[in-house]
Amino acid sequence: MDEPIARLLGALERVEAAFPDQPALASLAAAARHEPTGEAANAVGTALVRLGRKDLAKCLYEVALALDPALYKPLANLANLALESADLERAVDCLERATALSPSRGALWASLGSALQRLGRFDEAASAYRAAANLAPSHAVVHNLGLCLSAAGSNEMAVVAFREALALDHDALVTHFALAEALIALERFEEALGPLREAARTCGDDVGIVANVIRYLQVARHDDEALTQLSRALEKWPADDTLLLLLANALLRRDALADGEPFFAAAIRAGAAGPGAWLQLARIRLRQKRYAEELEILGQAAERFPRAAEVGIQFAASLRHARRIEDSEAELQRVLALGPSADANCTLAGLRLDIGDASAAMRLIREADVEPPDPAFNGALAAMVANYVDEMSPEETKSTVERWARHAVPPVPVLSLPDRSLDPDRRLRVGYVSPDLRGHSVTRFLEPVLFHHDREAFEIFCYSTAELELDAVTDRIRAMDLTFRDLGKRDAYELATAVRSDRIDLVVDLAGWTAGQRLEAFAMRPATIAITYLGYPATLGLPFIHYRITDSIADPPGSEAGYTERLLRLDRCAW
Repeated sequence: MDEPIARLLGALERVEAAFPDQPALASLAAAARHEPTGEAANAVGTALVRLGRKDLAKCLYEVALALDPALYKPLANLANLALESADLERAVDCLERATALSPSRGALWASLGSALQRLGRFDEAASAYRAAANLAPSHAVVHNLGLCLSAAGSNEMAVVAFREALALDHDALVTHFALAEALIALERFEEALGPLREAARTCGDDVGIVANVIRYLQVARHDDEALTQLSRALEKWPADDTLLLLLANALLRRDALADGEPFFAAAIRAGAAGPGAWLQLARIRLRQKRYAEELEILGQAAERFPRAAEVGIQFAASLRHARRIEDSEAELQRVLALGPSADANCTLAGLRLDIGDASAAMRLIREADVEPPDPAFNGALAAMVANYVDEMSPEETKSTVERWARHAVPPVPVLSLPDRSLDPDRRLRVGYVSPDLRGHSVTRFLEPVLFHHDREAFEIFCYSTAELELDAVTDRIRAMDLTFRDLGKRDAYELATAVRSDRIDLVVDLAGWTAGQRLEAFAMRPATIAITYLGYPATLGLPFIHYRITDSIADPPGSEAGYTERLLRLDRCAW
């Protein structure tokens, strides 16, 4: 007796013993005994899947393949079982063999695309989905093709795929969103408006989807449209926390947060179930410098929402600002008693750093530093704290700060740079970015640098990102032979596009990870070269900052191993 047939007969005995009262299964088993083929064994396996015995089904599929190696069905069924158990590599192997045996079956290619997509092998997945779409086009297949193209960085091709998917199902909400996202990644913001409006049209009365539409409108810089949609949505859902936060973000971009006060007050009167309205009202008072009222609002919110960690954390920050350090720490400890909170841990670490207890600050940072990373983990603060402790080698500090830095800067689009003149005699454009272009220690060192720049070789631009009021020092800088832009009330994207529009060759960060930094704008690569200087004493851990200006005193020869940046040492002293 052939070995595959012997395996089949043994498997059938196990099946009959397990299911003595299943006449349909018994009939399939009898047929397989009578004619032991791959098709027959595969049919028994499929019946066993329906009965919940996937272990026996797997055995029958393997026997079917042994009986007929040219049969694609058992390979496809084995792939399905592998997908269900998350054995993606096994699923891909089976499906690649199945598509080789039966290349004209679109469903096999679609399944292969799905397995490869789950593995993150997006280029290969896109090829499989493309084959499936050519054989049996469907909305799901073409939509997934677009997702893989986008994930692989081919957003132009993804846009084409998403539009083809919408031609197959124009009301597919997820595809309108995906198309808008791809267009936003390409900075084609005007084109993104159409699919976002279609998403709004098809989402019905689902407040979560409406909020997503508005969020994407804000990302695409369609602020007027976002505010229009928000006004309509808040008429229906006046106390929705997500909508109130989106409103606050939209108004902040216009430096008009106070305009939202009637909405936040109405939400409180409507008995909002969440704390968002209180938090935004407190935010308004903070910006108005009405600190006592801010503290009072947050205290009321903490009493009303005692289990809301975000309220406790903001209340603690207000107490800290009022110099009530013990009360601030007590509130953060109360939040942590509710459950783990990376945000509370990091806020408490900042408080500890303020009072000089760097070791305790680092312990709190370490507690919050988990895998996978908590979105609330403050990588910028963690990098700052690392400068105050001596527990890691420079190499360890570098690798740790690089990891923290990845979570401190959100994913952002990379800007396309304008063409630049290749004339070797033209003046280079240098842009300095800082929140401290005012009475500040950084500016005491920077002023003479700005004043003594060789204007025949360089054009100088200064970008102030200060949210605080500018002063006489600012006026002195403005009076120099340079271009000064006040962008303190503009977001990172507007800063980056200003740098790009000014055709800056070298953009210089003067803040590092200190308060008011705008490293998110640097992540958009608005200039050819990015440098950090003056305002921070260590590596930033960011791959898009190419150089650090220093000297042989601050960073002696041999210090390179502790830096992501390439060190540019000035003679004598960089300061």
